[in-house]
Amino acid sequence: MTNNIANVRNLDAKHNLKYRISPAWIYNLIKGKAHSNEGANKSEFFVLALKQGAPYWSDFPGETTPINYKSWNPDPVVWEKALANRIDHVEKCCVYNADNNKLDLLKVKKILYNGYVVSFSSDFDENLIYRGRIKYPEEHKNEYMLVVNKKTANTGGHAMTIVGWDDTLKIDIDGNGTVDSKGAFKVANSWGINGIGTDGGYFWLAYDAILMESLVPGMNEGSRDTAIRSQTVYFLEPKISYQPILLLELILKTDSRKQLGIRLGASDVNEAKPKEYKFIFDKSNEEDIGICEGEAIFWFKNYLETNTHYDFYGNETNQKEATFVFDLTDTVVDYYGTQGEFFNSKDTNFYIQVEDKIKDGYGSILKGVKIIDRINNRQADFSDLNVQVDGTKKEVKLKATVVPGIVDENKMFVLNFNYPIQKTSISNIKVKKNSQSVSGIAFENDTDRKKVTVFPPDKGYLRGQYYSMDLSGVKSDGGNLLHKNAIDFYVP
Repeated sequence: MTNNIANVRNLDAKHNLKYRISPAWIYNLIKGKAHSNEGANKSEFFVLALKQGAPYWSDFPGETTPINYKSWNPDPVVWEKALANRIDHVEKCCVYNADNNKLDLLKVKKILYNGYVVSFSSDFDENLIYRGRIKYPEEHKNEYMLVVNKKTANTGGHAMTIVGWDDTLKIDIDGNGTVDSKGAFKVANSWGINGIGTDGGYFWLAYDAILMESLVPGMNEGSRDTAIRSQTVYFLEPKISYQPILLLELILKTDSRKQLGIRLGASDVNEAKPKEYKFIFDKSNEEDIGICEGEAIFWFKNYLETNTHYDFYGNETNQKEATFVFDLTDTVVDYYGTQGEFFNSKDTNFYIQVEDKIKDGYGSILKGVKIIDRINNRQADFSDLNVQVDGTKKEVKLKATVVPGIVDENKMFVLNFNYPIQKTSISNIKVKKNSQSVSGIAFENDTDRKKVTVFPPDKGYLRGQYYSMDLSGVKSDGGNLLHKNAIDFYVP
């Protein structure tokens, strides 16, 4: 996530710690169990990266430690900053064709060539690996080569990152002194520069290790597992930049976060059912339960396996208040975008359902909600809700106004006026992002000067951004100013 965001935004994360994604913020939210420090699941990370993003190290510094790993770090400022780093999508790339036991590496190599990296899961155990020897080139002679995994009931899952490849690498896979295979991925592991099975934190993964059946005689005897689970790697494609339309702040209290879940939704005031916000990254993936049980529920838990009840800060006895920030941009865009219309000032119902899993005296309270539009400096404050649940679920419906219009990145605006517009004033139309004029905008006027077409920039509008079209400089033949001086719009 650090590498891919830095790559698309031209940030020097290699030398500047502040541009690296905070591991402590992510890991504490998705780790396997509240009472342990035993790792996390990739699908839960994908959901977090897609829906909540993650803050930079400069916004939330530090590593997860044996002391702080139970705390959810519920700082609303950090949660909001994390949203700017939401991943655009997770792409699954299969590197293997089962029909002919051959590899298909072109797509992954293109991703790597463009400066990104990809991740994969493996049944990895340093005591159960056959290592071959790299015969060529000479500078790799002391580096490790993973050539095959032995399947065993005791191996656990482990995630690693592919950072490069070398098709010329000659490998002696069976250790008999002759070259058996060519080509390998370079893999970064997370066990430190002196980690077992790595050289400076890296090792080479032979292409042959990805195959279901090795091409080397004698290497398929007994149990064999491929080095890459399901022969699938994952590409986290970042957004170039991102600003949410609407933020939802939830002020909550709990003494058992593992039992607390929420559903979020939005709809037009005239609709009976909301468009639900989905905490999921791929419905076709059976492993993809996300940080939820059911795609529309966000569970404030660390699994129900533990009997220990924690609040948001990892305490067992307190019920402290905390504020969490969610991004309802996707929901609003999905709902209004399907209506096929440009809109401004839509009255919208927002739904928050709070659920406590078990009636046992360990309950939760939704104290208040804020619906915030940062760009237009507007918010609707519902601070005195006090919705209590214990083994129950309750829903609140809140009405607020959605301001910005939604358009696609190639939107062409056609402005119709009641009076002829002065030709010289057409060039006064300015399209701005963050108060800066957008270049590449073109204009066209019809013969009666009552219709002006505003074309998009050469490469289109930037996705995930607000724009404002300033019309204050447009004048009719009578010289009067227009009553509407701006058109605000958002490109999802």
